[in-house]
Amino acid sequence: MFSKILKVFGVLVLFLLIMFAAVEVWLNRNRDELFRKVQSIVNDKLNGNLEIEDFRFRPFSGGLGLNFTLVNVKLTDSLYTIHKTPFLQAELMHVALDFNGFYKGEIKIKNLVLQNGSLRLFVQKDGYSNLSIFRSANSKDKKSAGTDKDGLVEKLGNLRFINFAASFSDSVSGKSYGALFHDASNRMTFTDTTSEAHFRGAVFFNGLVFRPEKGGFLMNQETNLDLSVAYDSENKLLKIRPSSLLSETRDTIGIQGKFNFADSVPLFELNFKARKIAVKNALPLLNKKVRDQIDSLGLQATVDTQVKIAGTTTQKPPRVDVHFKTDTFQYAIPVGMLRNMRTEGEYTNQGDTTQLRMPG
Repeated sequence: MFSKILKVFGVLVLFLLIMFAAVEVWLNRNRDELFRKVQSIVNDKLNGNLEIEDFRFRPFSGGLGLNFTLVNVKLTDSLYTIHKTPFLQAELMHVALDFNGFYKGEIKIKNLVLQNGSLRLFVQKDGYSNLSIFRSANSKDKKSAGTDKDGLVEKLGNLRFINFAASFSDSVSGKSYGALFHDASNRMTFTDTTSEAHFRGAVFFNGLVFRPEKGGFLMNQETNLDLSVAYDSENKLLKIRPSSLLSETRDTIGIQGKFNFADSVPLFELNFKARKIAVKNALPLLNKKVRDQIDSLGLQATVDTQVKIAGTTTQKPPRVDVHFKTDTFQYAIPVGMLRNMRTEGEYTNQGDTTQLRMPG
């Protein structure tokens, strides 16, 4: 009985091997035609150009199914010949298609891995952005273009980034953000109105610059990120669910917040929390202006702190409120040493210096 089962199993395995071998042969024979069709479809949807040097069918890579590896992928916008900055490029792009959707005529990406490459977004001084690549020249109206973009997001499954850089720079406001994903993954789930993403992995932050004159946060910092977000398309609300960032010094920073895109000027709230973090470990995470102010106090202590930031996505500075409470510490003064000190306080950037009065 057992030998018969083994024979049946062997026949099935042999059949699958022959089937996938036949598919691979067919793909290799028709690769040029497939290339032209794929590029034609993508270029019709996007206001740009897709280049793929080579692709390979890998039926057993990353699980049984329709798995492909694209080699030297480059996606550029319509003005690439002027600014010379690719929107996206990747040495390797591994794609696994959903079998069920494929047989129904729906192309859905189950897994996508971007390896050894970059994604670069920018806004030039004249206001031009390479995000215009998503404005199809052949779209009949804005509504259909928006529907296509939403559909594209829903066709994505799990994402993984290996040695992949991402950056955004705005030459109008001076804002810039950049990071290198050593090895990070993103798992997507969808409901009728909500798209949820859980992103985790090792990330090197080049920096988060909101106001150039004050410097950037997380400048040249190695971190481990565990980020959970959900987007409600009906109410145009993006929520950052309780998440965390583990710093290079193994300190955990709690993150939570929301962005409301329902108004013409989007509003946001961000909350950060840390417990028992040494001041010297927290300083490298802050921008230069705040870092210099705190460092000038000479505090050597651990603190519990909460930071609340609220504002709009315009150039107007957001409201910043900070609450902190230190553990016991020593503080040197000209006449000696103060011991077993504790301090608790509040900071806000909403003070009106014109209303300050000297006591007495």
